[in-house]
Amino acid sequence: MASETQKRCSPAAFRRKSARARRVAIARDVLAQLRDRRLTAQSGKWFLLEGINLLEENPDAQLSDILQDDTHYSACAIGSLLVSATRLADRLTVRAATGFAIESLRPHFSQEQSRLIEYVFECGDGVVESWELPRDQIGAAEALVAKWDGKTLEERLRAIMRNIVRNGDFVVPRSRAITSKGRRSS
Repeated sequence: MASETQKRCSPAAFRRKSARARRVAIARDVLAQLRDRRLTAQSGKWFLLEGINLLEENPDAQLSDILQDDTHYSACAIGSLLVSATRLADRLTVRAATGFAIESLRPHFSQEQSRLIEYVFECGDGVVESWELPRDQIGAAEALVAKWDGKTLEERLRAIMRNIVRNGDFVVPRSRAITSKGRRSS
């Protein structure tokens, strides 16, 4: 069976897709890279290639030229999305990729979604302090973090990517408040 990482459409065709279709394609690519053991989920680091300092070697190179199908890397949730988006869209220099990754994901994911994904993946730890989650999603995000407590990094990353594939975006189930009569509201 051919690997899903080998069934990519052209960068131009990828860029013509709807934002929802691009998010799903990116998440599927992350899942395929996990399956193919090209990606190791890692907390606290956006993106690492073993033994290579990309900024010193060629900061203006296209990241997609460096990320060949046999390249192994480690990344957090945002880093893995960034790598897959770059592999599929083929437009990101090393210098831009080493900057603020969430900005590079904006054509595909809103800033709010990127922050929520990273918050849940990192279990609330290591998230940039200036980030604020939408008030209506804080409780639900915390509930998901608690639910995933004890899961490995790879399991959390897979769950996030499957959520994106299933919903077309990262959807955190809304926590339902308990009413004064002890019933859950909808």
